[in-house]
Amino acid sequence: MTHQNNQGNTWSIVLAGGEGTRVGSFVQRWLGRSRPKQFCTFVGTRSLLQHTVDRAACLTPAAQSILVIAQSHCQEAMTQLDGRGVGTVLFQPANRDTAAGVFLPLTYVRARDPQATVIIYPSDHFVYPEGRFLATVRNVVLVTERLHDRIVLLGVAPDRLELDYGWILPGERLTDAGANPVQAVRAFLEKPTA
Repeated sequence: MTHQNNQGNTWSIVLAGGEGTRVGSFVQRWLGRSRPKQFCTFVGTRSLLQHTVDRAACLTPAAQSILVIAQSHCQEAMTQLDGRGVGTVLFQPANRDTAAGVFLPLTYVRARDPQATVIIYPSDHFVYPEGRFLATVRNVVLVTERLHDRIVLLGVAPDRLELDYGWILPGERLTDAGANPVQAVRAFLEKPTA
């Protein structure tokens, strides 16, 4: 994948410290052993982690890319990263969920580039089509120049009721990111009832 970043201070953080517990029983049946889903190859020849690292490389140079992984998955991650451009790898001694996984690399970025725009990628999401996703992220990075006092969250409109995930309730329209509206977040509902 080609690096096409025009933003000199855009950084990528790839989160890969999770254990994949939600799909753990599926992976156990499929592979006959436990393995976090970000290290699995569900489609094609690349794992979810490899797809994510390759996407991040399209938007930021390796020197401005950080990968967060659990220490217990060091060997697996390093094998999968062979030949891929990741500038810094941070090892978590234990999984402490998303907030800690984001906070540590953000402090790293802030110390080096206080004016940075940071893109945070979960490595356990399947993204298709990747080109459309990357174009949307590029547009969102441009939007942050106008909304520099805000955190921008990229969400997907649901196609069905899914109660195991959090829901974002959109608020007022702020601006546009290409063909997509950028709206304030009115509320976030963590695993709501039907």
